[in-house]
Amino acid sequence: MWIIDGWADRGYLPLRDTLMTLQALNHLELQLHSFSTDNLRPPIVIPTIRFLQIAGIYLRVGGLEIDPEGDVCLDDIIHSIYAESLTTLSIDGWNRIPGLDLSRDEELKSHFPSLQHLILRNISPYMPDLRVVARRFPGIERLTCHAQEPLNPATSDIHHIITQAVPCPGCRERNEDDEGDATSRQCWPKLHTIAATASDTPLDVVALHDEISHLQGAGHPIRKLKLPRHLCQMAGAEAMAYLRTIVEVDDFGMDWPTPFEFI
Repeated sequence: MWIIDGWADRGYLPLRDTLMTLQALNHLELQLHSFSTDNLRPPIVIPTIRFLQIAGIYLRVGGLEIDPEGDVCLDDIIHSIYAESLTTLSIDGWNRIPGLDLSRDEELKSHFPSLQHLILRNISPYMPDLRVVARRFPGIERLTCHAQEPLNPATSDIHHIITQAVPCPGCRERNEDDEGDATSRQCWPKLHTIAATASDTPLDVVALHDEISHLQGAGHPIRKLKLPRHLCQMAGAEAMAYLRTIVEVDDFGMDWPTPFEFI
């Protein structure tokens, strides 16, 4: 479904009315040119939807993708939707400085109480720290990061992603003296699977093993990584066998249903 202009009520309200009449809607993919909720508008309540993808439309000028409004519209449409059965959310096109505004204090748990899998597609090198995302989607169990070229170390380096699930800076040293619940300080305390694209930089398997061991020792449920096959081949069979002593490693995949593709 395409929304060419959602700034005016004539764009938003027909969209809302249409979606809310689809009582058996299970899978929705929205591609937005512009969208704003500067004016208070009734929310879009879609109780049956399980899979939602929201993408911005970008203009290509001289080989570059220009996005004058896309990040704004992505953020606003996300905050307009309430989907109690949603299990998988895919956000496509987070690629403008400062990027999709997910840094507000409000959590989106009330919007998507059943959300388990968050997919971030086409992430740019300018994307902020993933802890920004964690504050908005704290209860997810699976995270998939698909980066643009050039790759952003924050979202294409699996070790960097893992370290952002650490409770907080310095907690490693304080854990022994802290009687509180370490899990309560972690980003994504339910996250058990991370999938990520990667650069050609070889895996530091020893550092990755150490970080995952630390997280698991603090009660974090991380148990599976999904990585590009070439990255695992570069690391070597012996190194990957060592990593697999503490975590399952599978081939990278988006795990997104494609019901609209022709067979």
